[in-house]
Amino acid sequence: MWILLSPLLALLCLGMLWKWLPSALNKAHWGMAATCIAPCVYLMMQLPSVRAGQGWQFNETWLPSLNIQIAFRLDGLAWVFSFLVLAMGALIVMYARYYLHHLMPRI
Repeated sequence: MWILLSPLLALLCLGMLWKWLPSALNKAHWGMAATCIAPCVYLMMQLPSVRAGQGWQFNETWLPSLNIQIAFRLDGLAWVFSFLVLAMGALIVMYARYYLHHLMPRI
């Protein structure tokens, strides 16, 4: 479950860092890219089990009173698309930092 919440927590921390320490703005893009790179590394660690056909599964009771569960599954196709989206997200964040450098405040 922590892997699902880690990007949100990282973005929250980066938002606070941006507000309280404006000089860190020029380096904040590394942290935002890390929110995409860390799950990519986790996906790479899951690749042997996905290739073996075992995949990955997470089931949790979400609303016990209504008997509703939340489930996440990772098979080969889900792995490919997850990795593609996360890797492209990291590249976009890194590209945007240098593309929009003229809009960054000079500190």
